[in-house]
Amino acid sequence: MSHDVIKRGVNDLIKLNIIYKNNQLRPGQVNEYEIRLPSEIPEIIEMINADKNILIEEKNEDLEDFYTNPEKRIRIFERDNKKCFYCLCELQKNTFYLDHIFPRSRGGENYKFNLITACKICNSKKSDKDAENFLLDSYRGGLITQEEFLKQKATLESLIEKYKKYKVESV
Repeated sequence: MSHDVIKRGVNDLIKLNIIYKNNQLRPGQVNEYEIRLPSEIPEIIEMINADKNILIEEKNEDLEDFYTNPEKRIRIFERDNKKCFYCLCELQKNTFYLDHIFPRSRGGENYKFNLITACKICNSKKSDKDAENFLLDSYRGGLITQEEFLKQKATLESLIEKYKKYKVESV
């Protein structure tokens, strides 16, 4: 590399506050440079803090009560494509129920990942039964196809995994 290329590169790093140049030198002294660690650069610290705040906000929202808050209930309803999770029947905003994957009677929370949309019939039949077994009953009873069952089962497993992660972190 040529001397000019290196000089331009160093000057660019000085402008970005990655390298600090001591300008208080006496004539004849060799230039002094300090290379800063990422944790010493204000812009990097701001970026890291902003990312942390976003993650904290997302995490905290996931741990909020989605069962009793009307706006959050609608978000679950829309996430589930406005259909009953168990029988896939179409639902309306005024006719859907939210069902706990892990029932409240067994310590389940009102977190986003512990709730799924259900119709009145499925919600009543399921009661406090295991969600995966109740989904299997819907398949065995001919309410959903094998393909639909497998898709819903994968979705349920994903929700359970996320719920358990948040449940452990919130304890």
